[in-house]
Amino acid sequence: MSPTIWLKGGLRSISRSIIFLAILISIPLVIEMAGLDAGLAFSLSLWLYYFFLCTVLLLTRSRLWWIGTMASSLQLFVIPTLLIYHLNEFEPEKEVSAFTAMAIRPWRFILTRATPLFTLLEGFASLLIVQAIGQVTRFVTNYRSDSWMFLVLIGSGATLSTSLYFLYRITTFPVISFLNSTMLGTTITASLFIATYATLSGKGTIAESCALFAYTVYSAYSGMTDFGQTDISPQLATRPEYLPFPPLVMENYATLVKSAAKYVPVTLYQTYTFLLAAFYAITPSVLVQFVYRVTSLYAVSRIIPAVRDQGRGVSDTPDLDDEEPTANLMSILTLYWPCSLIAVYTHLLLQHFADVRGAATPFWGGLESAGLWRWINTVFFLGWYAIELQATQQDILTSHWKVD
Repeated sequence: MSPTIWLKGGLRSISRSIIFLAILISIPLVIEMAGLDAGLAFSLSLWLYYFFLCTVLLLTRSRLWWIGTMASSLQLFVIPTLLIYHLNEFEPEKEVSAFTAMAIRPWRFILTRATPLFTLLEGFASLLIVQAIGQVTRFVTNYRSDSWMFLVLIGSGATLSTSLYFLYRITTFPVISFLNSTMLGTTITASLFIATYATLSGKGTIAESCALFAYTVYSAYSGMTDFGQTDISPQLATRPEYLPFPPLVMENYATLVKSAAKYVPVTLYQTYTFLLAAFYAITPSVLVQFVYRVTSLYAVSRIIPAVRDQGRGVSDTPDLDDEEPTANLMSILTLYWPCSLIAVYTHLLLQHFADVRGAATPFWGGLESAGLWRWINTVFFLGWYAIELQATQQDILTSHWKVD
């Protein structure tokens, strides 16, 4: 590849990362500064903008490609403009327009009732990823060098150790309801039984079993906590704090920082303070669940074409020029990826703020309860994996890979 292509690819990746980070920060920031309705209106405007942008890219993919490129280049200007507009629109002393209030009503209705859809899609994606991990690790350990086996064992051990640590964290929670404790014991026991059977029977690998157990623990942990610190015991709370370095080093460090701060422009310092406050607006639970859902759905968009066509690798991107309907559908879904990200992220934020502020939303009661569907998803995940374990006799994903 020429340096020009590398430069263009690097600039494109940096631009996408900045846009992704801007969306990640701006939505919770608007909710914190202007309220939940402002955040919903802002996310809805972002969703409509990216739906329009993706449609333009889809219609101008061949001949009028320059129109799509021009529209894509405006993203860095559209997001701050929408952010400023909604912060001004939802000021405390201003009355929200009737059109805006009417527009966010169906958006709120869809998001608050999308819990079953998003949760079950996450479970389905995790199921495919666990099966893909098993087939890939079986292939590399059977047909590649022994160093791959050591890497698989190290990765499996790290995954299992991390899962056991978070399982221990669950036992330290101050309050665990009877339903949660019952479902926790049932799902953990079932996952251990299925993982042991898969490994001993040879139908699954160690890495696959560890991934199965890890997702079970993740589902339980994410449904029972906000990923924060557990309550500190009185002994630890009264224990004196020790400096990380000797006092002389800490004093010189403080003097150096104070001297360097005089030469930092005020605008740069204010930007740093703003970004720091924006990052604090993102809660760990929302960030972890969002990153996991995005990663799992993206991985599934690569796994499904590989399973559909054994002659295609996992890393191949679906193309609209492919004649098969499945490839066309996957390429369109990949193109409209930003719309899915905004919807999933706003749903998680709405779920979090409904829990924190005690809002009367369907998230924590009735058929739309997030905790209820988290356990239903775990049972679905384990049950379907057990069925697939008995039915599958062939490594579909890796059967076409070249063997030396």
